[in-house]
Amino acid sequence: MRFLIATFLFSLLTLSAFAQDESSALSCRFLTVGKAKVPDFSHPGADGSLLSIEVFSNRMSKAYECQPVDGRLRFTSSDGESLFAEAAVPANTDKAIIVVLPMPGANGPQWKMKVIADNDETFPVAGAYVLNLHNGPIRFALGEHQAGLAPGDARGFSQPEKRDDFNMAPLIFQFQNTQKEWRTGKETMLKFTPGLRYLVFAYVDARIKRPQVQIIKVLS
Repeated sequence: MRFLIATFLFSLLTLSAFAQDESSALSCRFLTVGKAKVPDFSHPGADGSLLSIEVFSNRMSKAYECQPVDGRLRFTSSDGESLFAEAAVPANTDKAIIVVLPMPGANGPQWKMKVIADNDETFPVAGAYVLNLHNGPIRFALGEHQAGLAPGDARGFSQPEKRDDFNMAPLIFQFQNTQKEWRTGKETMLKFTPGLRYLVFAYVDARIKRPQVQIIKVLS
């Protein structure tokens, strides 16, 4: 009897682990920053085939089903012969936005990835997600929200409560110059409506060596 019970429990645990593994696939959408031209790359599918992925700089890609292994996503060149990039997946994530970033002069892969969990806690409904890819600190105001971010940091913000009659709120970005003085680098208005969110990237334009702000509309 004990043997039968132990066998039954083992079977349940095995099935549970299998179910968790099967459900670990996540829906991924990709984009890049600025004028970076990302070559097509691939992701190994569950059946061993290569899933070809296309990335744009001014909009989100379509959704691809990606399969993490040990909490990481692995991407290869389009022919599957070399590593393109790897990325860690945040825990309890089933939808993600992946920002593909160049790493010029790097030994090994020339690209890296930032994985953003696409959920209400990280990227609020009708709100914004700000990522600092600049090599220095930034500070900004989004409606009544005010914050500063160190290089590499990110933060999600809910829809501003202070909006005008057209449902718009101001966005103001500031960067530091070489004398550590704050200078406004971007000032605009964003319209907040149900089903629309904003990705906001602060980065350095490699061509002109100056800080820039890129705003991407994300339809939920």
